[in-house]
Amino acid sequence: MRREKRAEPACYNSAMTAKQALLELVETMSEEEAEEVLARIEWEATEFEELTPEEAAEVEVGRAEFAAGHSVSADEYFKRLKV
Repeated sequence: MRREKRAEPACYNSAMTAKQALLELVETMSEEEAEEVLARIEWEATEFEELTPEEAAEVEVGRAEFAAGHSVSADEYFKRLKV
């Protein structure tokens, strides 16, 4: 769900902490909006593993093959798998 960007809370000022501003903003949200924001925050907090040098090299090989035209459409791929 896309929603319009909200203005800063009406009483936000330099004396207000970030936590206070967030709490005020959350109070203005519907349950659905709050769920979406929470899901995004949780996703952003997820730690991702770094690629090993070998994995990074494999990615570069795949990119080079794709750039050279060595790819097929999804339709062709599934035809080949007989799916």
